[in-house]
Amino acid sequence: MRPNADVSPLLRAWDRGEVDAVTITSSAGLHSLFDMLGTPGQQRLKRTALFAPHARIAANARALGCERVIETAPGDEGIAAALAAFWEKM
Repeated sequence: MRPNADVSPLLRAWDRGEVDAVTITSSAGLHSLFDMLGTPGQQRLKRTALFAPHARIAANARALGCERVIETAPGDEGIAAALAAFWEKM
């Protein structure tokens, strides 16, 4: 079930350059976020680094048009290690 939340603060943060990466831990969560963002937010998400701890989630993100999908090792440790490596390169 998709949350009923106001995404305008997130969209404003993206506009201010405050969103550099997104972590998605389920395909259902990815689809909910995608739907909630609407077209302008979806375009932002597609250009943002998206970390996914499973091949299926990463494949779903790519199918939605996400251009910067980083598949991590599973679990919190895998996500944290991938995020740390990402920030080291920045």
